[in-house]
Amino acid sequence: KLSSIRSLYKYFYNKEIIDFNVTSKLTTPKIHEKPILRLTNEEAEKLLHVVNTGYGLSSRQLAYQKKTKLRDIAVFTLLLTTGIRISELCALDISDFDFKAGQFKALRKGGNEVFLYLGDEADDALGAYIEERKEKSTYSLDSPLFLSMQNKRMSVRALQELVKKYAKIAVPLKNISPHKLRSTYGTML
Repeated sequence: KLSSIRSLYKYFYNKEIIDFNVTSKLTTPKIHEKPILRLTNEEAEKLLHVVNTGYGLSSRQLAYQKKTKLRDIAVFTLLLTTGIRISELCALDISDFDFKAGQFKALRKGGNEVFLYLGDEADDALGAYIEERKEKSTYSLDSPLFLSMQNKRMSVRALQELVKKYAKIAVPLKNISPHKLRSTYGTML
């Protein structure tokens, strides 16, 4: 706000509408940096435990959790072990993965393609999820990696809500979003 007012007064002064620029004597207030919100190792483990067991979910949520458990574990493990953005996660297809080499191709912000590497945990979680997909006959190389209950590509919003649902139970005092999981990965790295 102060910058806008300064610019306006500077314009008036330059056009000789006013004789003196009073805003030149104003001091700019200091903006305090907010601390980066992230999970500790214990909180990340607790979050994965809640996703795995369904602890704290309502009976209705538990019914869905039983159907989507392996998918949800794979989502959270991938977010926590690779630091991938939620939009990049949504865009992943099964064909983007090379499990033998332990890597996958992600389309970054700005359109750049990069190869990211899978750790053992992410590889195991994705392997279990893909095996389940093969059993349900929803597996093909050109299909999206993460499917909704309607067998369609999960949206960014759906994944945000998924993270919020589990994070609210695991760490109720922190407002955890998918980007906070990216911050957690950066800190652990």
